[in-house]
Amino acid sequence: MAALEIGLFVLALPFVVTYALQHYTTAWANTSLLLSFQLVCVYLTGIFTSTLVYRAFFHPLRQFPGPTGAKLSKFWTLWKVYKADQRWYLQVPELHKKYGDYVRTGPRELTIGDPNALPHVLGFQSKAFKGSWYDSMEESISTTRDRVFHKQRRKVYDSAIKQLLTTYTPTLEGVTSQLLERIARDEDKPILVNTMTHDYSYDILTQLVFGEPQGFVTGLIDQKALQIFSSIDEAVAAIGYVYNAPWIMSVLTRIGRIAGPMKIFNDWSHKTLQKRKETGMKKPDLIEEIIANTSTDAFGQSVLHAEARTLIGAGSDTTATCMAEILIILANHPEYVQKLREELDPLLRSGDFFCQATYPILDSIINETLRMYPTVLFPSARETPAEGIQIGDVYIPPFTGISMNVWHVHHDPRNFAYPDDFIPERWTTKPELVLNRAAFIPFTIGPANCPGKPLAMMELRSTISRIIHQYDVSFPEGAKFNEREFFAKIKDYFVAFCPRQELVFSRRMLH
Repeated sequence: MAALEIGLFVLALPFVVTYALQHYTTAWANTSLLLSFQLVCVYLTGIFTSTLVYRAFFHPLRQFPGPTGAKLSKFWTLWKVYKADQRWYLQVPELHKKYGDYVRTGPRELTIGDPNALPHVLGFQSKAFKGSWYDSMEESISTTRDRVFHKQRRKVYDSAIKQLLTTYTPTLEGVTSQLLERIARDEDKPILVNTMTHDYSYDILTQLVFGEPQGFVTGLIDQKALQIFSSIDEAVAAIGYVYNAPWIMSVLTRIGRIAGPMKIFNDWSHKTLQKRKETGMKKPDLIEEIIANTSTDAFGQSVLHAEARTLIGAGSDTTATCMAEILIILANHPEYVQKLREELDPLLRSGDFFCQATYPILDSIINETLRMYPTVLFPSARETPAEGIQIGDVYIPPFTGISMNVWHVHHDPRNFAYPDDFIPERWTTKPELVLNRAAFIPFTIGPANCPGKPLAMMELRSTISRIIHQYDVSFPEGAKFNEREFFAKIKDYFVAFCPRQELVFSRRMLH
């Protein structure tokens, strides 16, 4: 049957059924309530049927391959996320393997694996704009779809971070020293590395945003604040199930303004930031210049508080996860511990180590960890403009949601040779193993790239270098560890969630 005939049939069907039921109820069950119910059912059946038929056979994306369920409803994706136990990022590569570089994963969405698409989707010259997903979140530099506003706001952040870097190193190293003191109290005992690294990152970020660390590392944190941060971790885990459905995210965001753990966190952060504004800057922090360059009207203050919460969440979780992963990898690969020490021991002993500087071996281990296990698994959602986008021979229609899965990009053999193997040398002595340098996107690329990258790298360099300089890192006695199996358990909570792992830190015998 021709497409036009199918469409006419679907449109006519509700009217035919409505007439038939109306005649039936009049003759046999003259009940107005029953009639109303039947009419509503017929109406909704018609709406849903016509919508599903349109999505399957008439939609502009109908020629793109993909699972049938995905073409009909985003509930298909939610179901897959649930079945995969929040590991959707591992399902996407399988879809690309089966259907190709352009896969329809929603009624009007495509996931793209083509390496040549990166500049078209995320690059500075991309014509795509942030997708409607971001409308479900509070307005901030991270979520705004207004390019002019984003550009203005990004200048504020770039300036604030540039100024901060000139004076921040002593403050950061001070928190690292507190972390080493904490390790010293429990050396030779199993330490849950996930908690340790999160506490460190929370102290760094709360100091940058609220003017002073909250005492996570030292254990002096206020119990109410500790409960608030614990509840936020639980809320983020729940978000990991539903961020693939923007309308559900929108509902959760609105509920979060009224009640629940997000409401408690919002109130706490608002109160704490207000206190910081009143007391002023005591140590170098990030928020000073951001406050100074934010309007005092209702909109400006709303943006400021939303960004403060985003900085705490996104900035702490990502760095903490990467830090934990690196320490776990080094426990499993002691050969790289020796290489690190050969590079850094002389500098640390002489006091010439500087966490803002680059170090080939240290940075290669950080980069390889971020390549294999990116800390942000959520693919930056984009939407094609009114004229659509042409990528090579592929034309993507207007207002199509598009994204590129970071995990897939980083594990694509077209981009990296032996992509599933941990080979830090690809960033130093074996550059031939990096086939497409532009495909390394742990901090994303283009105008929305992460402005906090320099700070994250400072934290990672400071902690990894000083821990390895003072301690041998190993697994608890008798523990069995399989690297591939362990990291295959990473979950996508919007940011990556590393499985819990204990490590033992033993004082190194320095000669």
